[in-house]
Amino acid sequence: MNATPSLAARLTALLLPLAVAGCGALNIASQPAVSWFTLDDKHAETEALTEKPTIDHTLIIGQVDANPFYDSTQLAYARSDRARAYYQYAAWTERPPKRLATLIERRLAARNHFRAVANNTAGIRGELLLNLALDEIYHDTSVEPQLARLVVHATLIDARSRALIARKTFTENAPVADPAAASAVTALNEAATALIDDMTGWVETQSKQASKSK
Repeated sequence: MNATPSLAARLTALLLPLAVAGCGALNIASQPAVSWFTLDDKHAETEALTEKPTIDHTLIIGQVDANPFYDSTQLAYARSDRARAYYQYAAWTERPPKRLATLIERRLAARNHFRAVANNTAGIRGELLLNLALDEIYHDTSVEPQLARLVVHATLIDARSRALIARKTFTENAPVADPAAASAVTALNEAATALIDDMTGWVETQSKQASKSK
């Protein structure tokens, strides 16, 4: 004759799945949420405009190459001068190479020195082509004080003849206030702003010289 399960056994059987599910929900809730950050140009809104273009050329922002490690939405940091890793709970809203190209395009367009400035995906032809390569963008925790490091290589080309006009590597470092991802992003935005300041001036100067030599 089969024994009838006791009331306690039946309650245990009913409550055990609920307890397991509750533990699972607790574990998920206890995990930190990912913080999403945007790479920004702090001088984008304060840039003075020229009354009319001073360079009678259209500038195209072309190919954007990047070190594969940095072509990611994950925020990178350095454990040593040779070791790199990603923050587990900090990420970019947009991949840095694409975002940086957008910021440079917007700043150059806002300054109004060129007849027009456009991305190469816009279907517009131009006389000048600016190619960019993002070599490094990371939070360096291996030094004291900690630094935000940004390195971009720029190449300015005559789009019609494909002749090289100029090339330059831009390097910016900014101090990180405290060892946290949010502080690193603040410093990286400062570095990006300083780099865009330098690059826009360089692009305009080289473009003017190239147009006068023709």
